[in-house]
Order: sequence, then C-alpha cells, then structure tokens
Amino acid sequence: MNEEFAGMIGGVSAMVAIAWVVRAALDHQRAKRIIGAQAELQHKLLEKFGSSKELMEFLGSGAGQRFLLSTAPAPGNPYARILGSIRSGILLTLLGGAMLFLSDRIAEAAEGFSMLGAIALVLGIGFLLSSAVVYLLSRSWGLLPRGPEAAGGLGNV
Repeated sequence: MNEEFAGMIGGVSAMVAIAWVVRAALDHQRAKRIIGAQAELQHKLLEKFGSSKELMEFLGSGAGQRFLLSTAPAPGNPYARILGSIRSGILLTLLGGAMLFLSDRIAEAAEGFSMLGAIALVLGIGFLLSSAVVYLLSRSWGLLPRGPEAAGGLGNV
C-alpha cells in the first residue's frame, strides 16, 4: 500500500510541477510580447521627433508625461498580492493539518502523510507570517493607501 501511495503522490506531484512550469512559461511569453510591443510603439513615437527641442517640448506636455509614466512598470495591487499570500497560507495550513490528521488514521500511509503534512503545514504558516510582515512593513513605509476605498474593489479577489 505504501508503494501505491508513493506512486500516486509522485504522479500527482509530477503533473502539478509540469502544469506550473507550463503556466510560468506561458505567462513569461505573454509578458515578453506585451513589453516588446510597448517598446516598439515607444521607439516609433520617439523616431517621429526631428530635433531634441521637439522631444523636450513633447516630454514637458501632459501627453509626454503620460508617455514617460507608461514606460515604467505598473505596480500591482498590494492588497491583492497580500490576500493571495493569505489565501495560499490558509489552504496549505489546512491541507497540512488534514494530512497530519490522516497520518494517525491510515497506518499504511502514516509516514507519507506525516511528511507531506508537515511540509504543507510549515509552508502554510510561512505564507501567513510573510503576508503579515509584508502588510506591516508596507503600511509603515506608506506603500499602502489608507481607508476602505484604497482596496480598489477587492471583494472579488
């Protein structure tokens, strides 16, 4: 039974790892295409200026300021990132607790459940602690806007 359980866990782990790698590669390719298109558009726009004086006038205008701001990477919503870490932490903590609970109930697979449960539990607690630290540091550094409207409609996250 232990060999069957180990094979099942190994197969599921391999599928999850492959899916994660494929998703990361697709996300990277998409981001690369978007950045390339933005860079090409900005390059073509800058080529339109005949002199540095024209360029400086453009950059001093409102449209030029928006152009400069568009070249900087847009920051993500800090609340959404913190909530994502909290969600992951809760799920991993509950998964770890369930596996540790099952390790006492299923004698044939106790060792596997204990090991995986401990890893998931520690990872979950780590996610929760890191999200708390990030929240406190971000708030103390003034990186998080204050008030309920600052969350920007996170009811759907």
